[in-house]
Amino acid sequence: MANAPDFFRGFSDLNGKIRANNHLGPRTTELVRLAVAQTTRCKVCLAGRSPAAIEAGMTEELIAEIGADTPRQMTPAEHAAVMFASKFATDHLAITDADKAALREHFDAEQVVELALFTVLCMVGRFTMLVGLEEESCPI
Repeated sequence: MANAPDFFRGFSDLNGKIRANNHLGPRTTELVRLAVAQTTRCKVCLAGRSPAAIEAGMTEELIAEIGADTPRQMTPAEHAAVMFASKFATDHLAITDADKAALREHFDAEQVVELALFTVLCMVGRFTMLVGLEEESCPI
């Protein structure tokens, strides 16, 4: 990313704004980030934890529920967001009408946009793996 510093700064600014100033809450935001990190296999992304999410009650047990069909600790809203992000990051065509309805049940239109944009930004881990930057620090 250092080879394109202007674009990297713009990306980092946008990522920081969406990550810190969204209306999803820190737990949901971090669960989404980690769900996408599981698909990209970005080691740096998988290792990190948001202090704000931890303060909001995120635990390793909660994180372990990412991908579970019937999580016990995740709220229905968190589960809907994680399922959407996981599918978006792996096979966007697998997102069903039921998935979209679950999002609308728990999130307003602005939150859905924030969720989708944040999911896309989290997928930079896939880019870093493809171009061989996985040893470098991850901006997410």
